[in-house]
Amino acid sequence: MRLRFFLLLLIAVSLSIDGTRYSYAQTDSIIPLNYKKLTFAISATGVAYSATMTGLSHAWYSQQEKSNFHFFDDSQEWKQMDKIGHTYITFHQAMVFDELYRWCNLSSKKSIWYGAATAFTIQNSIEIFDGFSKKYGASISDVIANGIGAAGYILQARKGNKPTIIPKYSFYPSNIAPTRPNVLGNTWAEQAIKDYNGQTYWLAFNLKNIFFKQKKFPSWLALSIGYGGRNMKFATDPANEQIGLNTYRTYLFSLDLDLSNINTKSKVINYIFRRLNMIHLPAPAIEWNKNGINFHPIYF
Repeated sequence: MRLRFFLLLLIAVSLSIDGTRYSYAQTDSIIPLNYKKLTFAISATGVAYSATMTGLSHAWYSQQEKSNFHFFDDSQEWKQMDKIGHTYITFHQAMVFDELYRWCNLSSKKSIWYGAATAFTIQNSIEIFDGFSKKYGASISDVIANGIGAAGYILQARKGNKPTIIPKYSFYPSNIAPTRPNVLGNTWAEQAIKDYNGQTYWLAFNLKNIFFKQKKFPSWLALSIGYGGRNMKFATDPANEQIGLNTYRTYLFSLDLDLSNINTKSKVINYIFRRLNMIHLPAPAIEWNKNGINFHPIYF
């Protein structure tokens, strides 16, 4: 939970140096590498990363009891929502750093791999902190989830196309968070990061790229499949069952917008659309869980 907050901060800082020009077309090093841009990008990212990790160490880990480096298996906690969060963040970080390296005139092949490697490295550095914390421990499943996010981006971007399957996120406050605000968050902003009960992760499939490549079909229309966990006051099912909470998984199907395929005359607006494409916008949805099937006129 703390992981996503600080790495989202890093993404936000990275965006400020990203620029607004970007194309998925494959390129070789025909244009000379812009060393001034590259030096600026690496320096700014390094400063942002150092500040983020220093803040994380002071605000979180300074309050935790230290131990020898060790591992902890948390793969069965929170209905794996945190693992999906790792994959989601790594995928979009890889995209941001890919854009950043291309802005420096690095070839598309190198920028894709360097971008994914940068994202993977940043994500996994958190595991070092966890490994020396007595309360936590480094998580192999987190590392695997980070690898899936990085690989997912490489596999889609390496062919010179915009990603066809895009991880997304949505949130709506749950009634569980107020019962444990110190863990699940006090304010709406905290809950959006900490409360897995209100979060839904999506995979948005661009319909034209998959089914209608040669036909006239809106390139911005997508179909999303969502996943979430509900009734989770504590991390594990046994702990929730002891207080009478019946936890469950939920699956959703919804229409979506691929904002990266909505092109305007403004480079700034196009850039904003690419960043907003991380979010599943409110739309009608069909939900299925162990309690049955529900239709939501609008689902957040």
